Amino acid sequence: MSTNERLTIRIDRGQRPSVTFNPATFSVQIHVPLDISVNYQPITQNVGNGYAVKLQRMQQQFKITMQHSHERKPEFVIFASGLGHEKEIKTTVKEINTKIPDLTIAGTNLEVTGILKAHNLTLESTVGTMHVYAKITCSGSLSVHSQNIVISTEALLSTDDFKSICRKLQNDGRIFPREDAETAKNLRRETPEATQSMKVDLSCNLVHIGVDGAIGAFKGVIAQNLHLSIAGDLANYGRIAAKDQIFLEIFGSQMSLSDGSLDSAGRGYNALKKLRKVAENSISSPSSSTMHSAIQSQNASVVANMIEKGIDLNDTFRSQKSKKLTLKQSAVAEYKEAREKSKMNSVRERITLINALFVAHEWRRGSVQANSIKAKIHRNCEDLAQFSAKNLKIKVGGTATVEKDSIWSSTWVELETKQSVYFHGQTKTRSMTLHSDANVFTTSEAILSFELFVRVRCVRFDCEGMWCAGESLVIETLGNAIFKEGSYIESEKLELEVKGACETSATWQLTSAWCHVAGSLTILQNAKIFIEESMSISALSLLFSGFCHVTEQFDLVLQDSAHFFGNSRTEAHVLRLTCKGYCTVGGSMTVTDLSIYVRNELITTCTGKVLVIGDSDVITGCFRNDALWQVEKNLKMVTGSIEQSEDGTIFVKYSMNIVLHEDCSENFGGRLVSSEILLKTLKSCTFDGLIRCNEMQISLPYVGVSVATLKGQVDIVAGSLTVDGNLSIDSGDEKQPVAPGLVIACKLTAAAVIAPFSSVHVMETALIRLNGIESYKKEEFNVLLNCGALYTEKESVILSMANDNLEPLGDLKNLNQKSTVKCEGIICATTFVHRGQIRFSGLEVNILTPIFVHEGRLTNVENKQNHVKHLFIHIGQLLQNNGILASDVLEIVGDGILENTNRIYAVESMDIKLRNFVNDEGLMESKNSMKLLAVSKEWTKLGGSIKAKKSMDLCANRLNVAIRNVQNLSIDKRLVFSAKTDLLISSDVIDESKELSVGCAAQQSVGIGCQMQVDRLEVLLGADGAPHVAPTFAVYQNAEVIANTILVTSNCEHVQVLLDGNVMCNRIRFAGNVKMVTIVGSGNLESTYMMLPDASISFEMYSVVRIDEIQCNSFEILTETILRLEACDGEDTTTIVTEDLNIEGTLFLEKKLFIKSREGIVRINGNILGSSPSSELACESTKMVVKGQLGNFKYVELFARESISLQNEKIRNVEKICVECGELSIYNAEIESCRVISVNCESLTASGHVLGDSSTNLTIHSTNIHSKLDVENLQKLSIFCKRSSILKGNWSNIQDCHVDSKWINISCHVVDCHVLKLTAWAVCNTGPIGAQIVLITVLGVLVNMDSIVAEQECHVVSTFVLSLAEKSEILQNSHSERPGAPKICSLGLFTRDSNSKTDRLPPFGTNYLWLNFTTKLAKMGGAQVDFQNFKTFATMLRDRWMTSSLDADEILIGLKYISDLQEIRWNLDISSQIYEKFVEISEKFENSPISLFNYGELVNLVQGVRGAVPLVQDSTHISKNPKKTKKKSSDGSLYEALVQFRHGKYSKESADLSDTDIGYVSRSSSEDLNSKPSRPRTPLQIDTASHSFFESDHLTEIEEKVGKVEEELENELKLEHIAYAIREEEELAEFEELEDELEMAEEGIVRTDFIICRDRNIYLAKLKQKVQTICAPRPVLTMPIQRMPSSNDLVMKKLQVKNAISNLDLRSFGSQSSLTSLDFGTVPDFGSPLQFSSKAGGFQRSKIPLGSFRSPKKPMSRTRTPTMYGSSLSRFSEQL
Repeated sequence: MSTNERLTIRIDRGQRPSVTFNPATFSVQIHVPLDISVNYQPITQNVGNGYAVKLQRMQQQFKITMQHSHERKPEFVIFASGLGHEKEIKTTVKEINTKIPDLTIAGTNLEVTGILKAHNLTLESTVGTMHVYAKITCSGSLSVHSQNIVISTEALLSTDDFKSICRKLQNDGRIFPREDAETAKNLRRETPEATQSMKVDLSCNLVHIGVDGAIGAFKGVIAQNLHLSIAGDLANYGRIAAKDQIFLEIFGSQMSLSDGSLDSAGRGYNALKKLRKVAENSISSPSSSTMHSAIQSQNASVVANMIEKGIDLNDTFRSQKSKKLTLKQSAVAEYKEAREKSKMNSVRERITLINALFVAHEWRRGSVQANSIKAKIHRNCEDLAQFSAKNLKIKVGGTATVEKDSIWSSTWVELETKQSVYFHGQTKTRSMTLHSDANVFTTSEAILSFELFVRVRCVRFDCEGMWCAGESLVIETLGNAIFKEGSYIESEKLELEVKGACETSATWQLTSAWCHVAGSLTILQNAKIFIEESMSISALSLLFSGFCHVTEQFDLVLQDSAHFFGNSRTEAHVLRLTCKGYCTVGGSMTVTDLSIYVRNELITTCTGKVLVIGDSDVITGCFRNDALWQVEKNLKMVTGSIEQSEDGTIFVKYSMNIVLHEDCSENFGGRLVSSEILLKTLKSCTFDGLIRCNEMQISLPYVGVSVATLKGQVDIVAGSLTVDGNLSIDSGDEKQPVAPGLVIACKLTAAAVIAPFSSVHVMETALIRLNGIESYKKEEFNVLLNCGALYTEKESVILSMANDNLEPLGDLKNLNQKSTVKCEGIICATTFVHRGQIRFSGLEVNILTPIFVHEGRLTNVENKQNHVKHLFIHIGQLLQNNGILASDVLEIVGDGILENTNRIYAVESMDIKLRNFVNDEGLMESKNSMKLLAVSKEWTKLGGSIKAKKSMDLCANRLNVAIRNVQNLSIDKRLVFSAKTDLLISSDVIDESKELSVGCAAQQSVGIGCQMQVDRLEVLLGADGAPHVAPTFAVYQNAEVIANTILVTSNCEHVQVLLDGNVMCNRIRFAGNVKMVTIVGSGNLESTYMMLPDASISFEMYSVVRIDEIQCNSFEILTETILRLEACDGEDTTTIVTEDLNIEGTLFLEKKLFIKSREGIVRINGNILGSSPSSELACESTKMVVKGQLGNFKYVELFARESISLQNEKIRNVEKICVECGELSIYNAEIESCRVISVNCESLTASGHVLGDSSTNLTIHSTNIHSKLDVENLQKLSIFCKRSSILKGNWSNIQDCHVDSKWINISCHVVDCHVLKLTAWAVCNTGPIGAQIVLITVLGVLVNMDSIVAEQECHVVSTFVLSLAEKSEILQNSHSERPGAPKICSLGLFTRDSNSKTDRLPPFGTNYLWLNFTTKLAKMGGAQVDFQNFKTFATMLRDRWMTSSLDADEILIGLKYISDLQEIRWNLDISSQIYEKFVEISEKFENSPISLFNYGELVNLVQGVRGAVPLVQDSTHISKNPKKTKKKSSDGSLYEALVQFRHGKYSKESADLSDTDIGYVSRSSSEDLNSKPSRPRTPLQIDTASHSFFESDHLTEIEEKVGKVEEELENELKLEHIAYAIREEEELAEFEELEDELEMAEEGIVRTDFIICRDRNIYLAKLKQKVQTICAPRPVLTMPIQRMPSSNDLVMKKLQVKNAISNLDLRSFGSQSSLTSLDFGTVPDFGSPLQFSSKAGGFQRSKIPLGSFRSPKKPMSRTRTPTMYGSSLSRFSEQL
């Protein structure tokens, strides 16, 4: 065994003694028998390295020793003895002194005694409890293992590493670090971190440290650093200590010792009291000084009582020697002093008892002490008072508790718990940081004192105790915070952040406070808050019932509502209240300066009182007041609406400024008293109460919205009622009163009403007494009312009191006569509607207004109710007289209009100079002269009744004649009306005899708006200087003109005729310089003749025009015009003779229309539709362009000498249409449902679609045709062309189709055709043809490139037939009703076998040469006979058809002599070159005209066939039909079929043919359109010179006359001394959007840029105003403020605070109330609440004389809760 190896000694029970050494594990197994009666021999076992283990029996036990061979003393001594009753042995370790590095001793019932020294020692009790009584010193580590371990009081375990593994460890001994020479050497040699730490690992379920037990310290030996780990729970009655740091980790709980179940030490204090018979004694003031006095007097009963009340024995006090001592130190000093004085026990007995009480009281709990402690407790920490350190950090996995009778003292504390924290006892720290994931509870007995600051973070904070902090107290909760009644908070600064709700009944004594509560803040009735400086509260809502005093500034920011209940009281120097919801003031508010923002409603109940010493700013959504608001300086209130009961009073000494944003038409009463009242209402406001002031101003900013109504009584003592606002000038009816801005329905007394920019309504209940305002100019009148608009109701009264205030004249003859005002007046900026009564005092009356509606009474004569001596009215826009204007002298001037519906009467003179006047139903009468001058550019209506005794002067610019019985004004059957610009005849002019002639003259327009029946109507329009707008002759709606002759003369080139009425005449003529006439309107025109010799006419009408004949230069129907054209009664045809015609709109024809254009162009871009079954249209012109739609006609004929173009034309439902022209172009035309379509033209180019109705016939005659028409559902299609026809498109469902042309190139897709007949010189077919019967007759050549399929019959006759393309075939359907082969007769037939079907029969007929190219030919060749016949055939071809082009006669001569030819049929290979050349000739005409076919080229190719066919002698090559080959062809069908081409219908036309001889023409029923005799033109020739009413310069004379009067009137009506201006509406400044309000609410910020009234947001203007800086005075301290409160005497402080709070009453609080006003005792080191006093004195009484607004006999409106304040203003002042 080496010295570095581990040795294990294990002692067990055995049958006999034995010692066994295992060298592999270096373990020694020793067995000891229970029977010790046998005398066994000693056993020695060598274990190596000179060591031997010896087992020998002694008297009653076995002794086990191990000794080195060179040593005298053994390494260890162990005794083993038997326990008979347990059948086990007992192992006792007696001595160990070894140098073995690691020694382990294990035995049953192990007991350790003596002195043990080792390096690493492990003691294990395998069975039973281990008892340790020894003094053990281990330089390495010490480990003890057992089920239960008991370390007795005398045990001393000295080691740096101690480990215990057991279920329960009870330590009454000392476990402390090793301190010897070796350790000191190691300390100097090694690093401090490695040697100065003691490690204790207790793997126990329960660690119980007794009263005498200690870990880490013994006497003067204390561990520098201690690492303590406990696997289970800790019950500590002893001491755990270290010099610097303790690292404590408890995996269980730190248990509470209050129940005394684990140890009786907790009951030692009570036992000592009973043994020593300590009496109970009650002390009223438990403090450290009282305790010190009791110690000095050695009164044990007082000391015991104070100990039980919680006096901290570590509290310090200053002794007589000026030394700070604790109470324990004081008791020890007293003991030492007593021991020095006497050695008798009787002398020291009492002080000894006191020290014994101190010691026994500390037995209740142990302690954990170090300079720094870091503890981690995984479960609960039930007694925090055991920890004491300068720097304490504790992490608790469960709950943490400060027990009820405990005192927790530390310096810097950090406490973190996962569950709740409970404070039941005292806590004394310099600072604390508390973080709990659950709740923090402070019971009523708890006292917490922090010299600097404390920060608490938890879920819920529940306080019933006392919290005192020197500098700051920070509380952050995720849930609610509750400060219950009796709790007390004291700090320099409070920071409270609550994520839930907060409720307090506590007393707060703070220097400053900041509170942010996410939920509701409730301050209950018993709550009292004293703030030395400022306080800021941010919460969701506030429920305030307590008392709050803030010396400086009090800020309240609430996200919801605030309620100050009736028993609340608030005192502050500056109160700033910001509330997002509602605010109710039911208590008392006394502040120096007040600033309130309440977004919804601010309610002051009947129990509430608000007193402001300085200024007050109130912003609220709605202000409701049932009590008194008294402001000693200025009040500015911005609110949505205001409601005030009759008991409510707002009293302001200087200025009251109220801004209302919403309607407040109800419940706004009470009293408003101030020196100056400024009321601004943005909407409607109704006040029904008493207003008393020196001056009053009402502001109405919004047009038509802002309205102020005054009811009750308004007394303005010194000044005027001024209204500032904007008018609603956009009213629809100017005659009605302007929307009111100010409504006066009260008894008003003022100097005047000044509202130059507002509308004033005087209601029927109003009585206004005005004194008038004198002008600084003597010649001016006194102003009674100056309004933007004025309206007086019927029963209203306005009295001028000017004469009542004048002094009597100095004339001795008439002392009773008073001086009178010379002139008074009323100024109105817009509309003055007068229905009441105004009584003036002045002799002259001036009324200046733009609009004056008079229905009331004006008087300044005492005995008359409605008569003025001298009345001057200046009108800017309108004077409507619905009453009676009576005056001696009447003068009405201005740029306005007079509307008289009643009577205007003047005695002396009447002079009216206005812009215009209307007298339809009124009477204008003057006893003398009358002047009516109208200079308006608008219409002047001359109507009603006008009477004048003498002269009457009338002048107008635009005249509307509506005078009754206008016929009486005629002279010699002539009636003439003239105006400068416009003339309107509104009076009926009816002459049944038709002898009256009427002349109308004006520059711009002449209108007929009446019934006129005359012989002649002459209209003169336009002056020499032609206007920019065409003059107009108008017949308005419901008007009718019946005349023989209408003559319109104008000097302008363009005249517009507006017909909305009816015009019936025989002749209508336009003369003068007229070049263009435009007829518009929706009326009716009926005239036999319309003559426009050199002018063009255009229609833009939507009505019926009946005219027989129109002669003009140009005829036009404009776009979007719907014109119905008819002939007059008795006629069938309307004739239009013109040069050019253009139809852009829609023309409906009832009968027949004949259009004849001489040399012009007819353009039909619109629609011409027939409106009856007999409607017909015929058009003759040189050129014609049709783009519109023709439809619903019986017959349509279009004739053009040159060309007709149909572009996108639609022709529908025409029975017969004929088109005849030289060149016809049809583009995308659609022709539907037409019976007969006939086209004659030289050239036809067509595309579009023709859709018939199965009975439609389409006939085309032309010289050249290029058609892409799609033809469908026709009865017959006939195409006759003299020359080339190129036909494309789709032909379907045609019964009979016949194409006869010289040359035909057909590419049509023909389907469902019954008979198809093609007749031509040459035909090229490139499209599929399918019909029942196919008849093709071709003089020259038929080139077929596609299929020709006949269902019933197919007959082809042609000189040459080439059908060689791949898909070309000529077939007759074998499955038809008449099956058979197609018949083909030709001189040369060139075909190819079809690959489509094999059951087709070959064609039959006479074909002299048939070359069939096939792929099925096995051997090619011809017989000798065929070669001879081919030679004859080739010779004939060479002689007759060798030229490139042939005429009909040459072809027919060649066919006449072919009867001698024999038929030849050869089958040739399709791969031969001959076939390719034939195909090349055929394909050439797919894109080329067939007229270019070269017969010589075909003949040369046929002659070359002979060399390609070899001679074959075999009889098999003989023709299959021997009879046919031998027989001569005598069939003359080819010649007979083609002899018809001998006629010269395809010959070239002569160049001198006329345009009319171009083909077939059918005129049907309209043959007589051009054969009608010309009507006589003599009625249209009117002699204008002999019949004209007007001279040539008539209109010039009228213009000069009116202009002169207008200039004269304008010069007379200048009023320089009166200026009217209407201010435009003020616009509020634009608002900038802030951040989202929810995020602001989380930060405790409330947007104050808008308020809410009646669920509507009202945004406030950001106006630049002078910001009032409010500075609260700093308090003057009567004693220095102790920033670090003493931790002494917390019990005494708590008792005093409770006593003070219980004695406080809200009624006892004044402006300087605080807890300092009470006597707290005079304790030198007592940390009392902060004491201060303010410079501000009491509130001063208002200097404004108080009037008694309520009669003392008037009963109360309702029963109110009695308060200390009276209901009137005077009683409130007396209480002050």
